[in-house]
Amino acid sequence: MLLFLSDWQPIFLVAACLIGICAVGLLFYGLKVWCRARGEPGGGNGFSVSSGVADVMGKVRLEAGVQEVAISKLVFDRSQVAGNVESGVSAESVGMADDVMDEVSKCFDLIGEMDGKKVDFMRMMAGLEGIYPEMADHPALAEVRAFISGHAPFALSKQELAGFWA
Repeated sequence: MLLFLSDWQPIFLVAACLIGICAVGLLFYGLKVWCRARGEPGGGNGFSVSSGVADVMGKVRLEAGVQEVAISKLVFDRSQVAGNVESGVSAESVGMADDVMDEVSKCFDLIGEMDGKKVDFMRMMAGLEGIYPEMADHPALAEVRAFISGHAPFALSKQELAGFWA
């Protein structure tokens, strides 16, 4: 029986695949030996990801509005950011303004769920004034009032806004 050239094609294809797999294996083995010879970490697992990423990909780009700050310059107190370092505002009092705005937003959510009116909101605000009486002389009172006017589902007059913690 004579074998034609077409009979050898499946054998040739299998041999080519095996040679390709062996070539890739030798390439990775050579890379492993080269990394181990250079003393890089990761020489034991094939290649170093931690040292190669910065070289291959470049430096990581930060998102818009994000910046790197030294830990010594990190500040959580709004008074220093606004330039009111001498005002004597403590970190606890700054957090109180955030707590009040959170409570006000919860009031807005509750009014929306219950289909409440402006009168219901005024009653809730009277309750918040009783819970947070220190807000009356707080430096962030204007910010809280602006938050209320910006998020209220109804119109509030300047007198009504000024009446909060008056």
